[in-house]
Amino acid sequence: MDVLSNIRVFIAITEKNSLGKAADKLNISPSSASKQISSLEDYLGVRLLNRTTRRISLTDIGEAYLEKAINILDAFEEGEVLVNASQNNPRGLLKIASPQAFGTRHISPHLPNFMDKYPELRVELITYEGNIDIIKESIDVAIKFTELEDSTLIRKKIAPGNRTIVASPSYLEKRGYPKKPEDLLKHRLITYRGRSIYNDWHFQISKKPYTMRVNGDLSMTNGEHILRSAINGGGIAMLSGYITGRQIRDGRLISLLDEFVVEQDPIYAVYPSKKYLSPKIKSFIDYLIKLYSPNPYWYSSNKVNMTARERSLI
Repeated sequence: MDVLSNIRVFIAITEKNSLGKAADKLNISPSSASKQISSLEDYLGVRLLNRTTRRISLTDIGEAYLEKAINILDAFEEGEVLVNASQNNPRGLLKIASPQAFGTRHISPHLPNFMDKYPELRVELITYEGNIDIIKESIDVAIKFTELEDSTLIRKKIAPGNRTIVASPSYLEKRGYPKKPEDLLKHRLITYRGRSIYNDWHFQISKKPYTMRVNGDLSMTNGEHILRSAINGGGIAMLSGYITGRQIRDGRLISLLDEFVVEQDPIYAVYPSKKYLSPKIKSFIDYLIKLYSPNPYWYSSNKVNMTARERSLI
């Protein structure tokens, strides 16, 4: 039973003082209107209307119920207006999760500009290392680089990416340049701690794929630590372009073995469902795509969003 529909019929009958006129107003048949009133009375267990062939009048309980019914319908219709408005105007709390390095460098600097565009939004940025349970933490949008473990999640590519082997000029001056992947074994490597998937370095040699499992003399828990060590002559590392891009542009790091390295590292926005994609999620994902187009600003190309690049610099 559609209680709200029945309430609409009840209110219309009292307004028009006629079952037929109420039916015309609601574009239903008089018999349907009569059935809905009977259904509402059965649901409530009381008679709301006195009905004769000539006249319809409210019972005492019907008169008391009418005021409440009008309030119920008004509240429901106000809710519909609010929801419909929110379909076009992002509002409320937007919870974003991002790996720490990416969130620090390429999300947080742009949030003030994003919020200026959507002043009815509140934003919470959560950074993490490793993994995060999007559903458990009630995350609206998460930034991810790896394959999805949960098939119910939806992902949308927001930027291309790759990983690059790098070292500082000072290290290379002392230890020399590797000419081929095998030469890396003669060098001091900086790697992630433990059995990280990022310690598998992928190459193509003579048109054949080759994976080198590395375990450096210097190992660390995150990319920011590895970056600082590499800049200061600590050794050779492989890091995502969104971490090393600026340092390569500035000459503080040198990219190595580019002709051999095969490390695609696309960046995705992940969210729980696309069935009812809320305006706040859609607006944020669209904002990121525009931000990182036509090419991610952290790379050396001049065909990038220069305003976004400037914002990201500290």
